Amino acid sequence: MPQIDILSGQTFNDIHVLMGKYQADRLFNGISDPKQEQFTSFVKNEILSRCTERDQRFVFKEVIPTGSFREHSVISRKTNYGNYIEHEFDFMLSLNKLDFDALSVPYSSNDSIECDPNLAFRQIALKGGEWQDCCSVVDGVYFLNTGMILNVFQKVIGEVMDEMMVKEESLSPGCIVITRNGPAITIDFDVARLPAEMQEPYPEDWESVTLRKASYNVINNWSVDLVLCLECSRDNLSSDKGTDVFGHWKGRNKQWPSEAVQRDILKSSCHLVPKTVSNDAPLTWRLSTSKAELLVADNIHQHFKVVQNVWLILKAVIKTHIDWPKMITSYHLKTVIFQTTERIQPDYWNEGNAAGLFLGVLDALINGLGTKKIAHYFLSGVNLLSNHVSRDHLNTLLETLLKVRSKPMLYLASTPNANTFLTDLL
Repeated sequence: MPQIDILSGQTFNDIHVLMGKYQADRLFNGISDPKQEQFTSFVKNEILSRCTERDQRFVFKEVIPTGSFREHSVISRKTNYGNYIEHEFDFMLSLNKLDFDALSVPYSSNDSIECDPNLAFRQIALKGGEWQDCCSVVDGVYFLNTGMILNVFQKVIGEVMDEMMVKEESLSPGCIVITRNGPAITIDFDVARLPAEMQEPYPEDWESVTLRKASYNVINNWSVDLVLCLECSRDNLSSDKGTDVFGHWKGRNKQWPSEAVQRDILKSSCHLVPKTVSNDAPLTWRLSTSKAELLVADNIHQHFKVVQNVWLILKAVIKTHIDWPKMITSYHLKTVIFQTTERIQPDYWNEGNAAGLFLGVLDALINGLGTKKIAHYFLSGVNLLSNHVSRDHLNTLLETLLKVRSKPMLYLASTPNANTFLTDLL
């Protein structure tokens, strides 16, 4: 007797067979490592080195690739300009020349925020004077202001890209757009904005990456998110209440990852990024556990192909069918994948149980939206669903998710596969 999903009335085997047709993005993630390495080299050698030349305070202790490319969870897609592939690369840039204390955030229980901000935010009090032009002074203490330091960094990035575009490559100024998105400075390159005679690809036998070459042999259309960050010791990040960053995660009952991976996670560094707790709190910096999250994603990629495949398929379904309102981000999905996976014995995650994981993650997303709470994977006291989210938007999203959950094969069958998108990259 075949196992049947009670809610949809469809067999797990039928759902599994349909999921098995989604091969393209699995192939793509098999070649993403060299693309990431090439682009990382381009960002370090061509962009960031020039930023340091213009402002010597922008010296980076570490450049950390993050995001979908690094986590092997890329969904390839066409742009509006023919067959060009478009992808986003993400980097955290750990600043080297900063001496600081990470202090607790002044907080009253009457503040209109959902929880104690000290679970995930700190203020940065400088010990030296090199960054005083990016500070706000409170009671004689120089606190690093997120908006001010991002303004300086965006200006430097703009000058560097203008020089690369116009002076070195004779590119049209409009082919690159620089914007600020939350804590990130985003560089968008659109090859379709170039004159037609400049849109011919470079040959494959090139070595160094330049601005134009980055748009062809590395990737066609691309964007880069550059996020400044400050590495912190665990002691420095602990609040005056003695909170351990990974304390709750360490203590909860988990079936996965292995003890060896857990030890590596507990040794990993944390960072502060320039994202504020609210618009009127420019001196607050958000705690990032990106390095620990990369260890979890790497473990999935190396040992749990079924989980990774379900991750890719769900991303494709969400991008196709749940594009608006845009409330389920890649970060939400990654978090729910991690949470769902850790509750089950690792030997359960084989091909025969892929449909169960697919439906289980959908159920977890529905539950999270219904209760208006998706907890951060490591900082469980932090809710990733803002208390400012519109209830109407939540209800619209819930309605769509319930439709997908009640007819999973219909929505799987109508989600485009990406086989035809890969020809420019392979």
